[in-house]
Amino acid sequence: MADVGDGLCFSIRTISENFIQIDCGSAQGSKIALEGLERIYDYFKIKTPDIFILSHFHIDHYNGLLLLSNNKHRRKYFLPFEIREVYFPKIPEFRQKREFMKALFTINLLIFGNETGLMEYDFLKAISRINWIPFKYKPLSQEDKININGSIFEVIWPPNQITEGETLKVIEKALNDFKKALKENDELKKLYQRIEKGGYLKST
Repeated sequence: MADVGDGLCFSIRTISENFIQIDCGSAQGSKIALEGLERIYDYFKIKTPDIFILSHFHIDHYNGLLLLSNNKHRRKYFLPFEIREVYFPKIPEFRQKREFMKALFTINLLIFGNETGLMEYDFLKAISRINWIPFKYKPLSQEDKININGSIFEVIWPPNQITEGETLKVIEKALNDFKKALKENDELKKLYQRIEKGGYLKST
């Protein structure tokens, strides 16, 4: 585990000599995360992870990866990566999911300036930019298992579905706050209309 401050950059070497990279991000900056990754790979004398697992979609857990995917910041040492499998958290089912996701995508566009605001899409696109080979990917939720050449990892979070409890109250409050912000912020309103017009949620 590299010291990247607030965030995570953590590698696992399995008994079958596969390297799993869990996150690559830091609240202290994407450069700090990337330097942490470099220290780990210098130590193990490797150039690429076999598996990449994202614990959750907070920017301080994958901004190093986003920086690496930017042509201006690519380091010859790392590239090309040969990641074979990518895993990330599945968004649980809950009431008002569609409205919540539209709000979330809009906020992502406003704060991070992502290409689409779709977290999964932008994350996977970043992987494709740094990867030399095609890769498989899958969102995971509670009780799913990953089998990496006999090393089995069980997923304990997030749940498949949220049906009750404090989480739903937090979601409801977030939606109310977002609706209030839409009335007060013209830029936010334009981005929200872009999300709706783009039809990003037609299959949700």
